[in-house]
Amino acid sequence: MLPQTEHLSDVLRQHCALRLWEPHHIPQSGPANETQLLLELIACRNAGHADLSLELIEIGKLNGWKSSWLDDNRARAEFDLGRPQRARTIWEQLARGDDPEAAAVAKTALKQFGALLPQANHLSDAIRKHCALRGWLMKHIPKHGPTGETQFLLEIISCRDNNRSDLSLELIEIGEKHGWSSPWLDDNRARAEFHLNRPGRALAIWEKLTTSEDANVAATAKATLNHIQNSLKLQQKLHRCCDAAGWQPRHLGKLTESKGIDLQQALEEISICREAGASQLSQQLIDCCRKLCFDSPWIDDNHARLILSKQPDKAKEIWESLLKDERPEVRAAATQALTSLHDRYKEIKLQIAIEAAKELGEKTPWRKLLLQRRLDTDGAASPSWQRESIQLGLKEEGVWDQHLNQIKLFQQLAYEQLEHWQQQGITQ
Repeated sequence: MLPQTEHLSDVLRQHCALRLWEPHHIPQSGPANETQLLLELIACRNAGHADLSLELIEIGKLNGWKSSWLDDNRARAEFDLGRPQRARTIWEQLARGDDPEAAAVAKTALKQFGALLPQANHLSDAIRKHCALRGWLMKHIPKHGPTGETQFLLEIISCRDNNRSDLSLELIEIGEKHGWSSPWLDDNRARAEFHLNRPGRALAIWEKLTTSEDANVAATAKATLNHIQNSLKLQQKLHRCCDAAGWQPRHLGKLTESKGIDLQQALEEISICREAGASQLSQQLIDCCRKLCFDSPWIDDNHARLILSKQPDKAKEIWESLLKDERPEVRAAATQALTSLHDRYKEIKLQIAIEAAKELGEKTPWRKLLLQRRLDTDGAASPSWQRESIQLGLKEEGVWDQHLNQIKLFQQLAYEQLEHWQQQGITQ
């Protein structure tokens, strides 16, 4: 029975918002039916939020919702939270109840979970002891009672994500010794082996999993193998670019390891090339990443930094486009870059004009721009101003005096500007 459906739905939505849970089945407005509410409870539990599932059940009870399926979901949440005795009690009551369908499901649950509970308790105890022995603070396995498969897998993943792939493998071995068999366990073993620089073992496991009866497992294995193959291609191509340029890679790993590289490693190599002045190679590495579809906003950011000294307007366009990216860290980097660009814009324009005039023989108003730059608040610290005053000093005879060189340069530029204004007056 589901009374006061609109009020109950509103209360459940408010509680989900409070707990930062976005409902998967309860509509954003209006009343939810009983099926939608039950599916929401299951979604919470399947996502590892059995505690939230219980809270929603309690809210339903307080608002007059009575259902055998509500009690069944409570039992499953209690079990996932490591309280099997509470779950058993609920299922035993349902098995004796008046709802024949719920009674049949409860009897099946008692038969399935009843046989697993002693084993699950023993396995959980063994895992807890081993984690304590290895100095690992558990993040998903409960302190007491049995561990559900989802919790166990999340703990294994957490170990690996925290650079404890060795511990992840040890927990997998303990699970197998206690009779736990799952293709997802094998997938996690492969990932741990890969992180421990044993790609051969990992690839063999994934190859085997591509023929798994579980379609999701097979698809995951195929996608992983495809990603690794692309990573190897990227590594090989970037190494070739570096070899051709006589550059010793710092972040691209060894080709003999058969692991490939990720985009972060490529970005680090692109960055260090740029900072060392190997601009052409840095651009070649960016082009290789894009050709192999290893593209990301960070590639665009690195491209903007690379062309900044020659094409500040283009760099500005790139960063302005990155301000629209959905990731806050990308937007923050773009904002910081644009702020820095605004501060350096005059200097960059001046450098481009000087290089064009001196190296390419183009006629540019660089001396006028240099005077304008010197008149800025921070003009005395301008690299272009410092460089040109030194160049002037090298042409002068007598004792070297950098301060005097700067005065002479300023006088020259000022006289040139005055003559320009006078010529304009005569013309008019």
